[in-house]
Amino acid sequence: MIKSATTILFVFVFVFLVCKESVEKRSLEKKSDSQNETVLKKRMPHLSVFENIASNSNQICAYLYEYFELTGRPNVKIVNGQEYCEFNFHGMQFKVETQNKGKWYWFIDLKIWNPALKIKKLYGIEIVNQKIEHLNSTNHCYDFGVATDRYTDNSPGWKFAPCGAAKVIRFNNGKIDHAELYCYQTHNDGLPIPKQSKFNELAVSCGSLFVFKDDSISQKENNSVYDGKIKCDNECFEFSPYLAKGEYMIRKKNTILRSKPTRSSEVISTYQIDDKLEVLEDVGNLERISFQVAPWVRVRMFDGREGYIFGSLLKKEDEFWPPY
Repeated sequence: MIKSATTILFVFVFVFLVCKESVEKRSLEKKSDSQNETVLKKRMPHLSVFENIASNSNQICAYLYEYFELTGRPNVKIVNGQEYCEFNFHGMQFKVETQNKGKWYWFIDLKIWNPALKIKKLYGIEIVNQKIEHLNSTNHCYDFGVATDRYTDNSPGWKFAPCGAAKVIRFNNGKIDHAELYCYQTHNDGLPIPKQSKFNELAVSCGSLFVFKDDSISQKENNSVYDGKIKCDNECFEFSPYLAKGEYMIRKKNTILRSKPTRSSEVISTYQIDDKLEVLEDVGNLERISFQVAPWVRVRMFDGREGYIFGSLLKKEDEFWPPY
């Protein structure tokens, strides 16, 4: 009888310990997944803001209205079950549409077009089983040349082609798995239209492929680069349509804080890399400076001074920018 009770007690303790270990393991794995997602979101903050779009996919236009702090309601059209809307913000034209929307799969296409600077920002969001699978962004510049892809008219002429940084976040079962960044080079990369020359190479990939996994960043050979010989001659620039309020850091040395959102305004002070600040307002007034396209923002520096800084000179903590 005593032996039987001892055996039962032993089995109970064994099962308890095994279950406890399994629970702790799952807890650690969940915590690790959460930490990995947090790190990856920090690498590409301007892209990861759309990660919750799957849960708002039936109200995508309203979701974007709220994100850009617009008042009123978007003008939404429903055609064959697909949602469309257009709106203007800080001189930019936004166009949103859902494609192939069904019970298991659909695609959200967001286009941001700045007519004055002739540059576009394209976001593609793929949703499977009501979970986001793929999120990407590319810039498109107005350039002269011959397109090389099957989706574009390949005759020589002025047209939009990929340029600057291209970013991808890949998901696994709705959770961020890894992210990638690579660059496009065009002959006229980022140059003002009057200074562009007619050239036959419209757009090619250049430089390396950067892969973000967990808390590591690896620089790999970009298979899209012909023979690995095409370098990024110009800065791998970004078109940043909007900077949300919040905490940022200085990204470039000798960044100037100005009295007004223009390059000709009075200099208040100069700051260095990693100096901290708070963005109080995106005032629009988009410009192209040193290839980068971004708005001016009103900021409060760590020392209490307030003024204006060009948006591309700022970054979120741990945000990644390519070294070229």
